[in-house]
Amino acid sequence: MSLITNNSLYALLQSDSLENIHQGLAQAKSQKIDIRSWLNDAKLIYKWVYPEKKPQDTAQLLLELNTTQTLDLFDKKKAVVPPQLQMLARLVTLNLSHNRIRVLPPEIGKLSALQELSVDNNQLAELPEQIANLTQLRSLSASLNQLVSVPEQIGNLTRLQELELSCNQLRHLPPQIGELTELNTLQLIRNQLESLPETIGKLQNLTLLQVFENKLTSLPTSIGKLTKLNTLHLFENQLESLPETIGKLTGLTKLGLSSNNLEKLPEEIGQLTRLTSLSVWRNRLIELPSTLFSLPLLTELSLGYNRIRVLPPEIGKLSALQKLSVNNNQLTELPEQIANLSQLQELDLSGNPFGDFPWIGKLTQLHSLSASQSGITQLPLEIGNLTQLTTLTLNLNQLKRLPPEIGQLTRLEYLYLSRNQLSELPPEISQLQSLKALFLSGNPISPKTKAQLHTWLPGCQIRF
Repeated sequence: MSLITNNSLYALLQSDSLENIHQGLAQAKSQKIDIRSWLNDAKLIYKWVYPEKKPQDTAQLLLELNTTQTLDLFDKKKAVVPPQLQMLARLVTLNLSHNRIRVLPPEIGKLSALQELSVDNNQLAELPEQIANLTQLRSLSASLNQLVSVPEQIGNLTRLQELELSCNQLRHLPPQIGELTELNTLQLIRNQLESLPETIGKLQNLTLLQVFENKLTSLPTSIGKLTKLNTLHLFENQLESLPETIGKLTGLTKLGLSSNNLEKLPEEIGQLTRLTSLSVWRNRLIELPSTLFSLPLLTELSLGYNRIRVLPPEIGKLSALQKLSVNNNQLTELPEQIANLSQLQELDLSGNPFGDFPWIGKLTQLHSLSASQSGITQLPLEIGNLTQLTTLTLNLNQLKRLPPEIGQLTRLEYLYLSRNQLSELPPEISQLQSLKALFLSGNPISPKTKAQLHTWLPGCQIRF
C-alpha cells in the first residue's frame, strides 16, 4: 500500500470536494510529486468495490472513494480483501457477509470512521488484532465463520452495542469482553464455550444474551449483575445448576433453559417477577420450587420431558398463563386447579399416566389440547365447552367412545384419535364442518362407520 507523505497534499486528495481534489492533482503535477503508485492503489480498490462502473476521470474516481460511507458487498463472491480498503476513509458501514474471505487484512483497522462491520458467513479463522482500532464501531457481526478465539484487544471497542459471534468454534471468551460496557446485544449461539468469564457481569447495559447450543456446565455468579437483561437463552448446554444470583435479573422477561442437565430450579427464580416465558423442557427436574407459582406475568411455561412426579395445586395461581406444556413427565394425577387457568390457550399433557381429567371443560379458551398416551378412558361431557378448540390430540389412549358433545367443537380443524379402542363415532361428529383431518388408524372402526364418516365429513381427510 503506497503512502503520500506530504500531509497537505494528502488532505486535498482525500477531500470530499471535487475542487480540492483537482487542486491536489494539479499540485502533485506542478511539484513533480510522484503519486502514480498511490493512484494505482485507488484504481485497484475502486475496481474491487465497483467492478461494473467506470469513473469519468481520476478526480471523479477519488471523489467517489472519498465519499463512500456505505459499502454492501453481500454475496459478491469475494475471496480476498485488499489492504487498499483503508483508502475508504469515510466508510461507516461495511458488509462483507456471504463471501469466501479467509483473512481480513490488518489495514481494516485504519477505517477509523467505521460503525458497522458485518463479515458473517465467510471462512475466517481469526479476527485481526487491529480491529481494536475501530473505536467508533457500534456493531460487529462475524457469525458463521471458523473463529476459534476472540482477540483480547476487542476490549478497546468501548462503543460497541451489538456483538454477534454465533456459529463459530469459540471455546472461551477473553476477560476483556467485560470492557464492552455499552453492549446491549451479545449472541454466542452454537459455539463450543465451556464457560463464561466473570467479567461478563460488567456488561450492565446488556438486554439480550444468547448462548444456546454450547457446552456450558455452569454460569458465573456475576451474571446476576446484568439487571437490564430481558432475554436470556441458554438451551442446549450442559448446565447442572443455576447460581442463586439469577434471581437478581429482575428485568428478565424470557428465560430459555431447555435441553440441559438441571435437576432443580433455585427458589430465587420466584424473584423474576417480570418473566413472561420460561422454558425448562428436556432437563432432569423432579420437582418445582414453590416460588415458581408466584410469577404474575408468566404466559408461557414449558416443562416437558423432565421427571416431574407432582404438579402442585399452586399452579392454578399462574392466572396469566396462556401456554402450558408438561408432556412426558411422570405425573400420575393432575390438580384440578389447572382449571383456574382461564387464559390458557395451549395445553400439552401427553405422555403422563394421569388417567381422566373431568375438569377440562372449564378451560374454555383452549385452542390446542394434547393428551396422547395419558391413560384416558373417557372424555367428560363438558368437552363440548371447548368451543375455541382447533386441534385436539388424543392418540394412544383407551377411548371406546366419544360423547355426543364432541359435535359442539365446531371450530375443530384437526382431530387425532389414533390407536384407541373406538369402533364407532357419534353422528354429532358430522357437525364438525371445519375439520380438515381426522386420524383414526389403530382403531377397530367398523366398515359402516367408515362409510358414514365419508358422508358426514365430505371435505375432511380421514385416515383409518
